[in-house]
Amino acid sequence: MKLFLINLDRRPERLERMAGLFERLGLEFTRISAVDGTLLTADEVKGLGSLRPGESGCFLSHRECWQRIVDTSLPHAAIFEDDLHLTPGATSLLRQGDWIPAGADIVKLETRLYHARIDKA
Repeated sequence: MKLFLINLDRRPERLERMAGLFERLGLEFTRISAVDGTLLTADEVKGLGSLRPGESGCFLSHRECWQRIVDTSLPHAAIFEDDLHLTPGATSLLRQGDWIPAGADIVKLETRLYHARIDKA
């Protein structure tokens, strides 16, 4: 499965931490240079509705990932921000996508530190 990691250019320490985490798990990723919401013009932010600058940058960064998925016709991919925590058990999920339900557009992998049950439909 293709893994994308969103990371601000001004946060190299986060990229370093994430690179180490992915390396320890034996996973490869593609870094996406995040859109820095603090550098957007007021008109650019306003054009995205009621989002604040940081939220606008986050949205635009995710949109870049979605566009790459579409442009390269990937059957599925995972998108991560650079502040996540991954359990070693996530490796089996992220290496292949046969567990993803047919017809699913988005599957959210977040537990907020609670155990989550993942099952095939």
